[in-house]
Amino acid sequence: MGTINEFYNKQYEDNIQMGAQQILSKFRDRCEVKTGVVGKSKAFGYVDKEDAREKNSRHSKVVHDDPNNVRCTAYLKYKYKSIIQDPDDSLKVVADIKSVYAKTPLAALNRAMDTALLLAARGTKYTGENGTTEEALPTASKIAVNTTGQTLAKIIATLEKFNDANVPEEEPKFFAIGPKQLTDLLNIEKLTSADYATLKALVPGKIVSALGFNFILSTLLAKSGTTRYNIAWAQSGLGLAIGQDIVGRISELPEYHYAWGAYASMFIGATRVQDVKVVEIGTKEG
Repeated sequence: MGTINEFYNKQYEDNIQMGAQQILSKFRDRCEVKTGVVGKSKAFGYVDKEDAREKNSRHSKVVHDDPNNVRCTAYLKYKYKSIIQDPDDSLKVVADIKSVYAKTPLAALNRAMDTALLLAARGTKYTGENGTTEEALPTASKIAVNTTGQTLAKIIATLEKFNDANVPEEEPKFFAIGPKQLTDLLNIEKLTSADYATLKALVPGKIVSALGFNFILSTLLAKSGTTRYNIAWAQSGLGLAIGQDIVGRISELPEYHYAWGAYASMFIGATRVQDVKVVEIGTKEG
């Protein structure tokens, strides 16, 4: 016969699986993901575009070029969340709150994963053979706030940046906006009824497609003063490296009078891969 601790361990594992289906990261599956990473860093690379050469004379030799390989490095960090239920709690409450406690660390880690991707999108990128050259998001990948909230013009300008960079039309493109920016869009009279109906579906938090983007409602977008930074990206523009996916365990803690503890952790890193596939959109808020 198994111990009560084994039962709770199995129950917690079941909750982790249930949580992974119900409390998902909003951005994890919308970037380039590399799993099974070994070590503290992982490189993401791509071959940049090259111009064709012209043959100018008969019997001329072929000029060979090295491929323009670009390398970006994601540095992995260990993130965790641990909560405990004091033995007194079990005596004071009628409801079994263990299942709720078990889900809490998972939700915290999923938010941390989304935050890491958002920070990588507009933060410092590490390039070069050793991953030590720091590169900021270039001005060409930014749309200024210009004292306005989210507007149709800003969305169109964002799409134009992707088109100017020849980002493949068939590659999925995403646009993370905050609650205030959704309100801004719903107040735009020029939106077609179809676009309006689609964007309105974001109110309960669904992911919808409109104006060439898959819009994602998020409350994790960075804010500085009255400027909220929305982020648009093509799927291969962001990279997520996973050394250890989210795992959890439950155990008794003798040093805390055998309190019931729920613990979850992950080892992940994120990076911006291609600058032309990421756009920061400043919007006025507040």
